[in-house]
Amino acid sequence: MKNLITALLSLCTVLTAQATIVDSTANVIVYYPEFSSVDLVCGQMPLTTDETVDFCCPAAFTGELLDTFRHTNIADNHVSGGIYFKGYACDVNTGAFAWSKDGWSFMPKEQFFYNISQYTMGFCQYLIIYNGEVMPRWKKLVNFGYRYRALCERRGRLCLVESKGVVTFDDFLAQLQALGVTHALYLEMGAGWNYTLYRNLYGHMCERFPEAKTNKFFPYRTNWLTFYR
Repeated sequence: MKNLITALLSLCTVLTAQATIVDSTANVIVYYPEFSSVDLVCGQMPLTTDETVDFCCPAAFTGELLDTFRHTNIADNHVSGGIYFKGYACDVNTGAFAWSKDGWSFMPKEQFFYNISQYTMGFCQYLIIYNGEVMPRWKKLVNFGYRYRALCERRGRLCLVESKGVVTFDDFLAQLQALGVTHALYLEMGAGWNYTLYRNLYGHMCERFPEAKTNKFFPYRTNWLTFYR
């Protein structure tokens, strides 16, 4: 009996440890990282052996396929580890996500640039939904079949929403609206860029799209949205 109680307590400890909670609907997968801080990691993706990482995925666009890392190859100005860096100007980016001592924020890109010194991390991307309102469409995505992902705020929680298969952008947008997403920022999901790490309820690091590691574009990734436990 004592051994059974010990085993149950151990299981409860595992299941209540910080992890990424994975939920789904008929059309999307929703990841809810449990975290104490967020950063934009640049140059080298966090390792699968890093026990401080709860979730990690590509963030800002990469400009060119360069053999050496440069901050100027990341789309627009950004903040990594509390340090401000200049990136290349990207007209596609209309919004930004940032983290500070006060928590997270979604905002138009111009607002991010104006207040960039107050953030410990931040990057720019195409803003899909802001304050519950659909933003002007990126023309490239209209009727474009793709597997989409977005960084979202839903019911006061940060989450990553990913389409279960190839859908049009309008279909993905409708799915975000059906979820009641307040804010949504586009995240790159191209071949080679879709590789993702997340920690499950048992503390194990899981790979999403592991086949991306064999893609020719995999070595050219430059930056990652990273949630720390």
